[in-house]
Amino acid sequence: MEGWETKGPGVPRDESDLDSRTRERFEAWRSGDAASAARLFELHHDFLVDLVERELGPKLRSRLEPQDVLQDVGVKLLHYEPKPEDGSVERFRALLKKMTRHVVTDLHRRFFEADKRGGGAERPLLSDSRFGVDPPRGSVTSPSRVFERNEERELARVVLHFLPADRGDLIGLRSWYDVPFATLRERFAADETALRMRLLRAMEKAAAVLAKVRSALPRMDEADRDLIRLRVGGDLSFGSMAALLKSTPIEVCSRFQLAMRRLGKLIDEPFRPLPDDWPGCLLSSSESA
Repeated sequence: MEGWETKGPGVPRDESDLDSRTRERFEAWRSGDAASAARLFELHHDFLVDLVERELGPKLRSRLEPQDVLQDVGVKLLHYEPKPEDGSVERFRALLKKMTRHVVTDLHRRFFEADKRGGGAERPLLSDSRFGVDPPRGSVTSPSRVFERNEERELARVVLHFLPADRGDLIGLRSWYDVPFATLRERFAADETALRMRLLRAMEKAAAVLAKVRSALPRMDEADRDLIRLRVGGDLSFGSMAALLKSTPIEVCSRFQLAMRRLGKLIDEPFRPLPDDWPGCLLSSSESA
């Protein structure tokens, strides 16, 4: 982590130097360099430490460590699409404050409002399949079977990163949690008939992407393929992956996103970063929709 002399908590002596380094790394991030987002996070680490301490509150502090919250904010940052106006120190720190408050709100909901969540039992997400083996014999004759067969679950996790939110999140809520269509009407602003048609089209798209993913994975760099397999095959959080790889969650998230973007180029599909706790986070957001 980079350090600098300070006049107070998180306030560098040379503000102009901090601003220039912030803008430089922010622009590199906007240009597609996810590693620059991680470096930007480290540049403002001291500011974030103080911010998390202020926002956390005694109830959450008794349940988890501030460092865990800090890493959640870093991962959330990597999922953000940077806007040109966010590049100054003032605007970037305002963005960090907003993300921190969102993370703290989500943590409050997770720890203290669990009884309000629901909408169906979670299905197991793990499978015995691995990317290095041949595809299962026989073809997928129905798009919905892509998410019903255990041997497809691992690849399905990859595919969902290449579907738009109104398709991928619908699949997540229906195929992982069996959330009723009646519950989903308000969230997706559509009636049940339209949602059923949307789900069918989403499954058809997923089946097409699945075929391209299966063809592209053997052509990927082995390190990228192993990182993707570790994330989706083991259903691991970035925190768990960081412990295994002796790294940090934000660095692992950055590497995973780069690997997935390279896969996206191979299959000609745009990559959509998913939250670290996807699809579980969809339940609480569905409740509040």
